[in-house]
Amino acid sequence: MTSVLKLTRWGAARLTASPTPQLDSEVLLAHVLNCNRAELYARIDPPSWWQTWRFRRLIAQRGRGVPAAYLTGHKEFFGLDFLVNRHVLIPRPETETIVKRALRLIQEWHLPIVYEVGTGSGNIAVALAHHLPGLRVVASDAFKETLAVARRNARRHGVEDRIELVHADLGQHITEADLVVANLPYVPTDYKARREIFFEPAQAVFVKDDGLALYKQFLIQTKFRLAVIELGPWQLDRLLPWLTSNLPHHAVEVVRDESGYVCGLQLTAPGSGDGSDQLPRQ
Repeated sequence: MTSVLKLTRWGAARLTASPTPQLDSEVLLAHVLNCNRAELYARIDPPSWWQTWRFRRLIAQRGRGVPAAYLTGHKEFFGLDFLVNRHVLIPRPETETIVKRALRLIQEWHLPIVYEVGTGSGNIAVALAHHLPGLRVVASDAFKETLAVARRNARRHGVEDRIELVHADLGQHITEADLVVANLPYVPTDYKARREIFFEPAQAVFVKDDGLALYKQFLIQTKFRLAVIELGPWQLDRLLPWLTSNLPHHAVEVVRDESGYVCGLQLTAPGSGDGSDQLPRQ
C-alpha cells in the first residue's frame, strides 16, 4: 500500500498543466478518503487498493482538464462548502470580493432585502443570507437545473426560508430594488480561456458583444438604487465609456480586492445619496 504523502506527490507530478497541482492532488485524495485536507496527513492507515485506484482515476480526469470541483462535487466559497455540478459555474475567489462589498452596503444602508441576478449555485445569495441572519434574498436564474442546485445549497446551509429562488431571465422579475448583485457571463466568445473553463456551462461563461451584451441589457432594463456587478479587469475600458453614454448620472466605483485586483463595479443611481443616509425600506 502507498502512503498519503507518496500518493499526493504522485498526483501532483501528473498535473503539470494545472496551476495548483499539489492542491488539486490533496483535494482529490481527501475526497476519496472522505476527510478534509487538514486531516489528510494525520491519517495512520494508508489508503486501500480501492481508494488508490479511485484516486488515480480522478487524477487522470483532472489531467484531462476536468475541474477538481466537478470531480468532488464540492467547492468552498466564503468559508462555506457548496455543492456543484456541471449545470453551474464553479464559485471563484474573486466573487468573494463582490460578496464583501454587498455585505458592507447592506449593513451601511440597513437593507432588509437584496436581489441577485444569475445566482448559479446560489453561492452569493447563500453567503449573504448566512452572514446576515435578518436578510432576505430574492435570487434568480434563467435555468431550472441551475436553480435546483441553488435550492440544495440554501437548504444545506439552513437559509432556504430567507432565499426566494425565481426562474427569470436577467432582472425581469425586479420592479425596483435598493440593491442588486449580479455575476453574469462576461467572457467574450473568442476569448482564449484555460481548457478547464470549457467543462463549465457555456451559458454561464461566454457571451457575445465582447462579453458585455448581458450586462448592458441588465443595466438598462433594471431599476435599482445600488448595483454591484462582477467584471473582468479587461472589460473596464469597454464598459466605462458605455456607462458614461447610457447611464451618465450614475456614480461608478471600481471594486478591488485587497491586492488591488479589479473584481467588478459598484453603481449608484442619481438621488440615492452618498451612502451615509438610509435608503427607504421596501
